[in-house]
Amino acid sequence: MLATMLAATTTTFGDGGAETTQGTLKAESTEKRQVPAGAAAPTPATAAEKPAAADKPAADKAADAPAASDSGKVKYVVKEGNKADDHVLQGWKTWRALDCARCHGAKQEGLVGPSLIVAMSKLSEEEFKTTVLKGRLPQGMPPFESVPRLVKNIDNLYTYLKARADGKLEPGHVYPLDK
Repeated sequence: MLATMLAATTTTFGDGGAETTQGTLKAESTEKRQVPAGAAAPTPATAAEKPAAADKPAADKAADAPAASDSGKVKYVVKEGNKADDHVLQGWKTWRALDCARCHGAKQEGLVGPSLIVAMSKLSEEEFKTTVLKGRLPQGMPPFESVPRLVKNIDNLYTYLKARADGKLEPGHVYPLDK
């Protein structure tokens, strides 16, 4: 395997290097992985083994139903874990545009900044807005009151983060609700 990786590294220069590298990498990704003795080799599920949507238990079907906020006065609708109303969608777009993930993580679970999943269960809406707009410089949080997009969408950002903290919205891309 190391020799294969070295071959890929040494052939990246010169004529045909990119093709050789691509071919080598493809060969690596398709080669059989060895399974330790006594361990069962993983097998892909066949179509017959995969449950049909009609066979889903009632609890699973309930997960596909729209989830409304249970966090008091914050109202939002999330369906299928990643489809949300316009307020949540605009909040997610604001989150992405301002790159809040660089400090708080792509899943809002914290990096150099704190986990917003935890913080949103402790902060009131007013405390959240004050923190975002005025910042907390001693803790490394800059103020965003001079950023028009954020000021315009502070309520949507709050709604998005509440939906994440409430566990109704999955991390990742947010899509509009089907209309």
